[in-house]
Amino acid sequence: MLPFRNAIPIRTCTKIYARYTSYKTYLQQDFNRRCGYCDDRDIICGGARGFHIDHFRPQKPFVHLENNYNNLVYACPYCNGGKSNDWPSGVEEYSVLDGKGYIDPCDTDFDNHLERHDDGKIRPKTDVGNYMFKQLKLGLRRHELAWKYEQLENILHMLIHELKNFSGDPSIEQQLKDHKSKLIDEYLRYKCEFEETLQ
Repeated sequence: MLPFRNAIPIRTCTKIYARYTSYKTYLQQDFNRRCGYCDDRDIICGGARGFHIDHFRPQKPFVHLENNYNNLVYACPYCNGGKSNDWPSGVEEYSVLDGKGYIDPCDTDFDNHLERHDDGKIRPKTDVGNYMFKQLKLGLRRHELAWKYEQLENILHMLIHELKNFSGDPSIEQQLKDHKSKLIDEYLRYKCEFEETLQ
């Protein structure tokens, strides 16, 4: 098992705006350009333009929190659409009731409810994790593919850098080039499959 995400988002914006959409740039930075719920990078949805702003405590019925930065989550359209106005407790103070509900992505407890397998699949660890997994549609193949795509991209960047600075045995250099070629094939395969999930 792997940690669900590498970094916990921290809301840092202290500005006050009349419209929550004005916070998008700050949310993008504070959430490390990733969906607060599934951890997918925003670049896979076209950057900030393709990402949404979720109201952790929904606008309905919590209208007074509509423009409260501490209630906003940078979210992909899939997670935002899955969560929508769902709030099982019906009470502002409780995000979870009887094992149903949501953990704020900026809460360190969030990672105690979900995990990622080394094949990229997201899995729930608790009842609350299972509820979020179902509601947010975290089992979608696109999340697994987005993770694999990113891992391969990181490995390729490291390998390309290593080859660029390599000055050793030519046979080892050839092995690295062969490995790079295989990784590129695998990378392109995942990229094509991922792009199909967007159609």
